[in-house]
Amino acid sequence: MLEFGHAAAMRYPLARVWTEARIVRERQAGRKRLDAVIQQMTVASVISSKSGKQFQKLIAQLDRCD
Repeated sequence: MLEFGHAAAMRYPLARVWTEARIVRERQAGRKRLDAVIQQMTVASVISSKSGKQFQKLIAQLDRCD
């Protein structure tokens, strides 16, 4: 958890460590799913111009979210 910004994780109560670890796992899983979608759309955009436009929309949405 230290890697994910929890500098005081060594002092957290066990229940909080468990909860925070679950949240970190959920975020990592979400990131993996997003990476898979981006990879799939990247390949599809090479094959189809329509997919290329959808890929550009997705990237624009992701830019607005950050």
